Order: sequence, then C-alpha cells, then structure tokens
Amino acid sequence: MKNLSERWQKLILWLTGYLSIIAFVIAGGYIYQKSDNENLRNSAKTVLLITVVFTIIDIILLIVSSIVTMSPTANYAGYVVTASVCAIIKAVCFVTLCILDLCGISLKASKVQSGKPTESKPAEETQENKPEENK
Repeated sequence: MKNLSERWQKLILWLTGYLSIIAFVIAGGYIYQKSDNENLRNSAKTVLLITVVFTIIDIILLIVSSIVTMSPTANYAGYVVTASVCAIIKAVCFVTLCILDLCGISLKASKVQSGKPTESKPAEETQENKPEENK
C-alpha cells in the first residue's frame, strides 16, 4: 500500500471499518504497522475506536434479539426500530467522520475556554513567605 496516496489509505480504513471488523483488522493493522505518517496512524486509531463501539452495539442488539425470540409473543417491533436506527446512525457516523478525515479536519477534541479570560491569582502571603521586617 506504499504506492497509494494517504487519502486512498484513509478511505480504505473507513470503508473496511464500516463493512467488517475482520477486514479492518487486516487493512488497518497493515497500514498502522507499515506507515510512517503519524496522521495516517491517528486515523487508524480513530477508525478502530468507532468500529469497536459499533461492534459492541451490534453485539448488544444480537443479545436482545435472542432474548426477544425466546418470548412466546415475539414482539419484534421495538427491536426492528432500534436496529434500524442504529444502522442509520452507524452509516451517518462513518460517512461524516470519513469526509472530515479526508478533508484534514482534526477529529480530536480541542480545549475550548469559556468567554471569560482566566486570571492567575497571586499566592497569598503566609507567615512563612512574608519578608522579615527589620526592628
């Protein structure tokens, strides 16, 4: 993958992360190990985090589905809606973060301070750091 540009490698990371965790482990692991580019390595870490989060959500939905099928009434309406919403959120999340990453917008949280400027207060004078007065 050395002959592919950084943008194509990022696109491969996000696409494999969306499609399959196994495909991502292979492609992402290769890119992470062989790349000297820190930006590309950070993208691989971000995709790994997002992929693991959505894999955990999929596992929870699978468990819920198994529990629902054991009930005699088998009411799937809530499960179907929840699974559909999660699938839509996953697609939107991957597409949005991929576009932001390809455009070079940082995905890390920046430290934003409130509108008030911070003031450093002088240390209070204590008995120990008071200058001695001449008597």
